[in-house]
Amino acid sequence: MARELPVHFILDLDDDDCPDSCLHLAAFLGNIQSLREILQDPLKKDLIRARIRPFLSTPLRLAATGGHVECIEELLENGAEVDEEDIKAQTPLFVALVNQHWSAARTLLEHGANPNGSLRNLCSPLSILCQRGLEQGIQLLCEYGVDTEDITRIMSGMPGLPLTTCATYHHLRSFVILLLNGAAPDLKTYRNLDLRDFVNSQCSVPHTVIKYKCPVEFLYLYREFGGNMKLRDAKGLTASEICDNAPALEYLRKVQDTPLSLLSQSRLAIRRSLNNKLHEIQNLDIGENLLDILLFKCFSPSDFDLDKTNEVEMYNNLLNVCRTVQIHEKTPKGRFWRRKLDADVFQFARDLEADSLEENNNQETVFGLPPPIGGGPLPPPVGGGPPPPPPPPVPPKPKLFRYPGAEGMKKKHFSGY
Repeated sequence: MARELPVHFILDLDDDDCPDSCLHLAAFLGNIQSLREILQDPLKKDLIRARIRPFLSTPLRLAATGGHVECIEELLENGAEVDEEDIKAQTPLFVALVNQHWSAARTLLEHGANPNGSLRNLCSPLSILCQRGLEQGIQLLCEYGVDTEDITRIMSGMPGLPLTTCATYHHLRSFVILLLNGAAPDLKTYRNLDLRDFVNSQCSVPHTVIKYKCPVEFLYLYREFGGNMKLRDAKGLTASEICDNAPALEYLRKVQDTPLSLLSQSRLAIRRSLNNKLHEIQNLDIGENLLDILLFKCFSPSDFDLDKTNEVEMYNNLLNVCRTVQIHEKTPKGRFWRRKLDADVFQFARDLEADSLEENNNQETVFGLPPPIGGGPLPPPVGGGPPPPPPPPVPPKPKLFRYPGAEGMKKKHFSGY
């Protein structure tokens, strides 16, 4: 863990830009008594904002690295910035989570830390937890209103979807936690956003399940939660057409043209009418059996061939996972971040619509002819005039953020948090 790391790996005690590292050292080692004494010294109070190499860490970032809750609380009470980034655009919450300091992470979240981390970091806290299958951290972030689709990064041109990350690394329980916390199974109809086709194909769960040879359970749950089984990739291929050998391929070909059962469709309709809000679902006066259906704690045995051992195992595995995953209602801070996400997504949709309208209104006339109503193609010019200008070039894909001096550094230099 972090406290077992050598101090010189996290702190450059010879950093000329931070000649007094006493507060940083106390925070990293969790020495709360020393930290309080330093903060009471008016001449050293400004050290709370000082940074130290190699990661340009603040004392709060170092306390989060070590998971020292008392130090975190003391620093925050004395004015430390809860979302201050280091040189890798990692916030204190990020490093607390990746080091599995759940109590420290909860403390930061309670003090207003953004569960989505910094947008300057291509990797969100949720995405790295999904990659590593750290279920407790995923559930914690969901309680505090994390963006379960990481849509803010996707809208910025960065590929990735937490669900596909879970599937890629075969973390079924993490996959279930996201779905039960309201994650959209695919982005095709996500909040009516007009996302480009290549975005939907990059975030396709069926293609991920087939490509990375995931167990059938992933595809079954994806379908039960309303996922589109016939998404197409950039080449126009469905998931059933990209591979000839995958554990879930037979099931995919069997059900991709078959509608969900009436039970499954009713479950989805009820959950959507309640906006997948856990407390509203749990408060329904419908009896325990029906409530278990709405909470995905039971599945129809008719979906499985009970004469086949592998399907019986799949049925039992699904029940075991979905019944044992504990889902908690969002905290007040979590509801705040969800409202903010709703506002951000709504504003993005408005901006997208305005940009499209402005583009149509700014079309140049050709030989005095106004642009056609509806933004369609311009009519050909009379007399065979010059051809229309070529379309603008497609913008390049975003490159990875590299901070100054990172060139030539090997991966091992960045293995520590």
